[in-house]
Amino acid sequence: MGVRNDEGNTRAVQERGRSGVLEPAPAEPAIIVCGLSALRGIRRARRIHDLWSWVPLDLEEQGRVLEAATSCKPLIDLDELARYGFWGGEETEKLELLVAAPAARRRVPHVRCCCTSRSLPAGSICRVAPGLYATSPLYTAYQYSRGRAVASVAMLLFELMGTYSMAEEATMTIAWGGVWPHGERRGGGGASLDPTAGGPSLALGGVRASGAGEPADQVHYACDPAFSCEDLDAFISMGRFSPRGSFTRAAAVALPHAASPMESVLAAMLGAPHRLGGFALSALPGGIQLNRRIEFEHDAVLMSSGMPYAICDVFIRSANAEIEYNGIGHEEESARVHDGQRNNGMRGMGIKVIVVNREQMRDIQALEAIARSLYRDAGVRYRDVNNGRRALQDAWLNGLRAGIGLRPA
Repeated sequence: MGVRNDEGNTRAVQERGRSGVLEPAPAEPAIIVCGLSALRGIRRARRIHDLWSWVPLDLEEQGRVLEAATSCKPLIDLDELARYGFWGGEETEKLELLVAAPAARRRVPHVRCCCTSRSLPAGSICRVAPGLYATSPLYTAYQYSRGRAVASVAMLLFELMGTYSMAEEATMTIAWGGVWPHGERRGGGGASLDPTAGGPSLALGGVRASGAGEPADQVHYACDPAFSCEDLDAFISMGRFSPRGSFTRAAAVALPHAASPMESVLAAMLGAPHRLGGFALSALPGGIQLNRRIEFEHDAVLMSSGMPYAICDVFIRSANAEIEYNGIGHEEESARVHDGQRNNGMRGMGIKVIVVNREQMRDIQALEAIARSLYRDAGVRYRDVNNGRRALQDAWLNGLRAGIGLRPA
């Protein structure tokens, strides 16, 4: 197999170097999507359960592909990139491509080149299709963290380690600090919620307007985690990231197994340390766990009318308590009956159940009172609010909400 040059002659795949040793011919040009464009594609791949087809590269192949990375206009097929979710065609959108050296940059409309001269951790680049590559979910999250607040980065890590994905159409608006889907997007109108229009569906985690036009829950889709907590820790140790950077600080807050954006906000608000504006429940013995499965004993099964187990949204082991977030799906009559039976089963297991609704998710005082009660149940003294602490808590909550495209509380 060979590659033809301009004169039509065929070069062998392997060429003999000056030393007489066979050396590999230069790699074929590669397009490496990175940054927000890669994040958009990751969300699309997770939504259709196709992320498994992305093949992480080892260090050797990763180096070859990076050296062959280009941003030449003739090699950029926007239609193909759109099929993979990397390109949305918004007015002010830029396709972000990764290259190894400044000399590989090209001035191409709607394209922004990112140059990296440092060696990347193994698996930072994935093969999506022949000649088309993208940065991995972990490296994409690191790129996203540059210049962004810890709260926004934490929300992305919750999502990528969780069992849900935001809609790919939300990527640019949220990254630009906008409200999605009700707010206007920079360079375009809000995304449609009509399934026939190709936008996000209301089938799972759908958005319904409340009295003030605020969504009850943010649009999301069920999917498998993009990476685990152990993968994140290994990536940070290999990358030697600054402990003061947004990425490492957000990684210390993020938890795996979140099932919805609002669950992530609740867990980050309750679990983050006081210095960030949270209530530090993660510092209690055993920390907090998301979507923990509790197997019911005999009496608990009877009390719940036959339920064999329950899933706890937020479980605090040291307080023997769970916090249940009641979103839009819990407001229907059948859901209320199910929740009552489930909570009876939890009482049969001796577990305290605290229910938080969407209005309380905007109420700092209510959330802090819940945190104080859990500290008491765990036998630990809660640190009182100091001067200026409320403003820090408000800022943290609003930063978390902004990270999933919601208006400030």
